[in-house]
Amino acid sequence: MRYSCLECQYVATTAGSLKRHIESKHIGLRYPCCHCEYAATTVRNLTIHIGNKHQGIRAALCWNTHIAEQ
Repeated sequence: MRYSCLECQYVATTAGSLKRHIESKHIGLRYPCCHCEYAATTVRNLTIHIGNKHQGIRAALCWNTHIAEQ
């Protein structure tokens, strides 16, 4: 099955992929890093960023906010 974006030409193979596309490209949803100016388009990308750029900090993430513990 294919899921087409109503705003552009994007076509996803899963409903979740289409949802992420709409949130990041059309709604502008971002997950900001509390340690720098970076803002990710997904929670997963934020987790990867924190692990790569802020070594020694363990991040606990939820859907709406994130809290860093040292």
